Amino acid sequence: GVPLSIISPKKKLLLNDIVSKKIIAVRQILLKLGLENAKAKAVSINKLEIPAFSLLISKHAFKVDELWEMVEEKPWASLVFYKGINFEDELKEIDKPLKIDCFDLSDESDFYEGKCLLFLNHK
Repeated sequence: GVPLSIISPKKKLLLNDIVSKKIIAVRQILLKLGLENAKAKAVSINKLEIPAFSLLISKHAFKVDELWEMVEEKPWASLVFYKGINFEDELKEIDKPLKIDCFDLSDESDFYEGKCLLFLNHK
């Protein structure tokens, strides 16, 4: 989230983690860098107020279906995951029509071998 707030100063970002220690550190980083376009909250995402048409970005912390269950009724526009390339089993419990795009990152470097960016959008 911090790099995104640096490269996108006109975007408003809400950085979220349930672990308070992480959010305290992120708040300090934002203050030290003078990044006024980002805020940080320590709360479970299912209790987080998400503005309409939001883009939610997650890394490995969630399985796709688990995050879906927590945010299904919220007004987000897109979900983006940094995932392993074999994510299909995580979609089996989702019974809503979605547009799904997967961008394999394996060709970028050995570090990203077996990883992808997964985009989910409402149809």
